[in-house]
Amino acid sequence: KLIIKNELIIGQTLFYTDELRLKQILLNLLSNAYKFTDEGTIEIGCSLTVDNLLKFYVKDNGEGIPIEKRDWVFERFNQLRNVNISSKKMTGTGLGLSISKGLIGLLNGSIWFESEVNVGSTFYITIPYNPVKEIAKELNVVKNYKYDWNGKTILIVEDDVNNMKLFEKVYSECNAELLFAEDGKSTIDIIQKYPTIDLILMDIGLPDIDGYELMKEIFKLNKDQKIIAQTAYANADDKEKCEMIGCIDFVLKPIRKSQLLEMTNKHLIT
Repeated sequence: KLIIKNELIIGQTLFYTDELRLKQILLNLLSNAYKFTDEGTIEIGCSLTVDNLLKFYVKDNGEGIPIEKRDWVFERFNQLRNVNISSKKMTGTGLGLSISKGLIGLLNGSIWFESEVNVGSTFYITIPYNPVKEIAKELNVVKNYKYDWNGKTILIVEDDVNNMKLFEKVYSECNAELLFAEDGKSTIDIIQKYPTIDLILMDIGLPDIDGYELMKEIFKLNKDQKIIAQTAYANADDKEKCEMIGCIDFVLKPIRKSQLLEMTNKHLIT
């Protein structure tokens, strides 16, 4: 079960920070919590401290971290391993917490944790709170645009079935023809079969080929192909790399429906 607790009130929730870095840190913490929690709950929350810091936490009731392992939790390539560990917990490079600690430093923040074996762990981060003092009135207006992309074809390259279903739901009322590919080979096959694809949403992390290399192969087939890169883990360098290859835009997971629809419409009608 996933529990979300936001203690910020209206007027506190809009603030300045590096959005990509903050998302990457929180996704890393959630990924670790999921990896080491077979059943029970994972809780994520946010609050404003008395000393004007934004405080986030991710709590799980998983295995916990032994005392002798705590000194190197944030070191590169280290993973908690024991004889009972499942394949689910053995995935990854062991870089997540190390990267998160580095990113927190760039945000002038702090990261720490509390843990008890067989009870669970709670990871905390704090960052400076820089509120937006003036909120534009239009931010409080719910916009319900209706998009009509009849005659347009969108190829979604995504290896996660849940994300595929999400894209399908988001685009369900837009009248576009949707094509799906889960790896590099099927992507190339579809492009060769449908040479007039209007837009490609490209997941950078694919099982059989690096997403950047796949985009290069696509541009060899069609130098004018419109591609939006999408990824769950990214920084400013990743966005710049996509732009250098030839992507027209970049979207970060988790996908926001309104942002995706607006971005897609912008590139389909131009």
